[in-house]
Amino acid sequence: MKEDRIAQFKSVFRSAGENSEELSPPSGFHCTPAGNLILADDFNHRIQIYDTKQNLVKSFGCKGDNPGEFHYPKGIATDREENIYVADSWNHPVQKFEASSNDLFILAS
Repeated sequence: MKEDRIAQFKSVFRSAGENSEELSPPSGFHCTPAGNLILADDFNHRIQIYDTKQNLVKSFGCKGDNPGEFHYPKGIATDREENIYVADSWNHPVQKFEASSNDLFILAS
């Protein structure tokens, strides 16, 4: 159950900061069908992906205005192919990150 997965992760992230285990603050999340947790790390301007054992498996993004960069990412979604969609609040685009190729597409701005 997705609520159980979120409760498990809640105890892992206790402090704000820039390290991989710290979030400042998380502003959006998505649970994948495989049970991974994708978090929008708002003030660190990045996306973090954690596996079911709460290990960081991928982190991408930084502060900026270019493709692949964020200014306060908020909403996250995935599709059947596990591509990741990120809504960026200050830059205003929706960016798509393809799981199979790591290619990036700007869908809306």
